[in-house]
Amino acid sequence: MLQQMARPAESVDAYREAMAAAETSRERCNAWIGIAAGVRLSGGVVDGMAALNEAEALTMDGGFDRERARFHLQKRNFSFTSGEIDLCLAHQKKSLEHAERAENAELQARALGGLGDAYYARCLSMPLFAGMEEGDVDRTVEALGAVLGLGNR
Repeated sequence: MLQQMARPAESVDAYREAMAAAETSRERCNAWIGIAAGVRLSGGVVDGMAALNEAEALTMDGGFDRERARFHLQKRNFSFTSGEIDLCLAHQKKSLEHAERAENAELQARALGGLGDAYYARCLSMPLFAGMEEGDVDRTVEALGAVLGLGNR
């Protein structure tokens, strides 16, 4: 919430406190992802990537699809802002894969929305959805509808 209120330094402090109190790998992973997000908003690419490396190491045993989806969303943020659009696109696809495994509609919608951003950045969005891989458009519309509570209309 602090990040959404444009208070990234305070969010990093809160996530560091969460890290100190964390008892499980999942809690530590989520704290590292939160730290990375806050640091990125402050322009800390090196520290943000280091935090994501810590998070990734905690997810290697499996069963962390939700966290892996969030991890790749953060990796795409760093890739996008540094202009590495193909890497951004790869992270979006990985995020979507993990979000679907986790059956998390919000993370799916974020990943699909990010796919649109990445395709747009590659100048493949004219006309709308041109250049998107087959199935991505339908999945984008379906996921956004689920998040908005529209169902299949």
